[in-house]
Amino acid sequence: MAFNRYASFYGAFNNSLKHGNPMSKEETVLEFTDQRTKSLQDLTDTELATLVANLNQMTGARYIPDSPEEKEKDSLRKAIISQFLGIYRTAAAAIAWAEKYGVNGKKKRFNDYDKGELFLLLQNAKKVASDWQISMRKNAIK
Repeated sequence: MAFNRYASFYGAFNNSLKHGNPMSKEETVLEFTDQRTKSLQDLTDTELATLVANLNQMTGARYIPDSPEEKEKDSLRKAIISQFLGIYRTAAAAIAWAEKYGVNGKKKRFNDYDKGELFLLLQNAKKVASDWQISMRKNAIK
């Protein structure tokens, strides 16, 4: 799947529409660039990130794309999913497992876990994968 440079913008923009933003995409970009351009393609990466952050701030969203914290959390989420893919499960199964079992008695939506909780979930996912591999070896011996 190809990386979409504008995905975070459209996510933040659509969320702003739900929170009462009356402007179109073009009007939003024009206002942000002081009438310089209405096209996302003309924005630098820094401008695009700032625009997304402004839209998120306007709607009270907690997600700040490209922040180091968010990148670490994304890596941990992907590592958890990878453990399940390694035992022939799906990403949806990994997410359902994380939401069902939680960490330290706390059950949350997969994307709502903080970095420490995701690290603990990863350790638990590794244990699940290890246990699965052990059971497969035992069944192969029989």
